[in-house]
Amino acid sequence: MIFTNLVGPFIPYIFPGNSYSKSMFGFVPAIGDIGTGFSCISHNGIVKFGIIADSARIENPRVFLDIYEQILVQLLDGRI
Repeated sequence: MIFTNLVGPFIPYIFPGNSYSKSMFGFVPAIGDIGTGFSCISHNGIVKFGIIADSARIENPRVFLDIYEQILVQLLDGRI
């Protein structure tokens, strides 16, 4: 598993007509024998997460994603 965090600037980047944060996403390259990758990127007070799972290593990636989402909700609600 890989987890990476990229902290971005605390002010918005504005390109003609669009805020950069609208198109930002986290991505972990799927290389070698890495089964899962988590990324976290923050910019202008917004945090975005990205997940990649190798279905050859994780039998049912959807279950994995559902569990991750449940834990994230509990974390944001202050339950864990």
